[in-house]
Amino acid sequence: MSLLEGIAAAAKYILVAVLGYVLGRRLGIRAHPHIFTGVVAALILIVASLAAGAFTSRGLEVVLVSLAYAAATTLGSILATLPLWGVGGGGGGGRAARGFAAVAAASLVAGVSLGAAGLKPPPSLIDPLLVILVFLAGLDLASHGPVRVEAWSLAVPLLSLAGSLAAAIPFYTALHLTPAIAAGMGWYTFTSPYLYAASHNPTLAAIALLANMAREQAAIILVPLLARRLPLPAAIAAGGVTTMDTTLPVYAAAYGPRGTIAAVANGAILTILVPLVVPLTYTLLH
Repeated sequence: MSLLEGIAAAAKYILVAVLGYVLGRRLGIRAHPHIFTGVVAALILIVASLAAGAFTSRGLEVVLVSLAYAAATTLGSILATLPLWGVGGGGGGGRAARGFAAVAAASLVAGVSLGAAGLKPPPSLIDPLLVILVFLAGLDLASHGPVRVEAWSLAVPLLSLAGSLAAAIPFYTALHLTPAIAAGMGWYTFTSPYLYAASHNPTLAAIALLANMAREQAAIILVPLLARRLPLPAAIAAGGVTTMDTTLPVYAAAYGPRGTIAAVANGAILTILVPLVVPLTYTLLH
């Protein structure tokens, strides 16, 4: 993929997200959560089925690399927000709803099983579903309405993205894994399908899927446990793009209204940046 093609792909997704946001704000259009979950499930199933060969032939290697990648990039994001730790306090305890995570895990298992049995959906379905997903993300962004955001929280997504990309460099150097995986910031339903469509590399798609999914799960499990000791900017950075949706209950429960607003702002900014940064990063470093 050329640089021009990467820019065109990024621009397409950004325009779709903006369209969703504008329609959501002006017309009050809302997408039912089940629609979003259905698109997510379909994307995970398709990519998992296409990447089934990587899971079955190199399963342990793919899982270990993915977990190491998720740990390194999450830690990189957390440490990158160190200059902001003084402005955010800790939180209390909290629990998050896990229904969405269960659907994602079930879709992953179902996709790998179908792929191993030789039943693979056509890859041509990926891009239309990605367009729908990004459009729904724009609608969801609009549904939160205008909020008052503390200035420091606007720096969190930029610092955490930079930290995630920096942490990915050793993996690029040693294993030649594109930092575009790290640029996904937990948005596995965008990053993995996009990288499969761009590279036709099932192993890369499998690692992108698991690494970004692991980042989301880590936030769901660890943020409530560490909230009393973890400064709010660091906790927000750990969740990546998911802080606006799937992990938002974690931040609402553990950090209260202040955490909720910061989480929504972080997720909103990354929702705009990820469809731009992933294609451009892959184009430059793959």
